[in-house]
Parts: sequence; C-alpha cells; structure tokens
Amino acid sequence: MKDMRNEFLQFLACVHQICGYGGVREAQPRICKLSNNWFFLVCEVLVSSEKNPQLITMLMLTFLSKQVGSSLN
Repeated sequence: MKDMRNEFLQFLACVHQICGYGGVREAQPRICKLSNNWFFLVCEVLVSSEKNPQLITMLMLTFLSKQVGSSLN
C-alpha cells in the first residue's frame, strides 16, 4: 500500500476547517505509527468532532472511496 500520510494530512486539514477540531497538529506524530491503519485515526478525528457530523461523514466517505479507487488501479 502506498504512503498516504500527505493525503491524510490534507484530509485532516479539511476536517479542521469545517469542524474547528485541531486534529492535524495532534495527529501528525501518530500517523507514522499507524501506517496502514490510518483509517482508525480518521474515525478518531470524526468521533472527536461534534460539529457538522453529517458533513464530516461525507468528507470521510469521499476520502475513503478515493483511496480505495486509487489502490485498485
């Protein structure tokens, strides 16, 4: 599986812009440890946010479908 840390940080930045959760700064040190299990961190960020949950979920689904599609190519 390709390294998705940069794309994942971009995703967290989008989450941060919408919900105001400081996930990017807090998550950075842990992304390297998570490696292929980065999606657990996505869930953690989303659960930690109580603002605009439907919009955040839509963002997550878009991100995940993009990653699944790119990994199939």
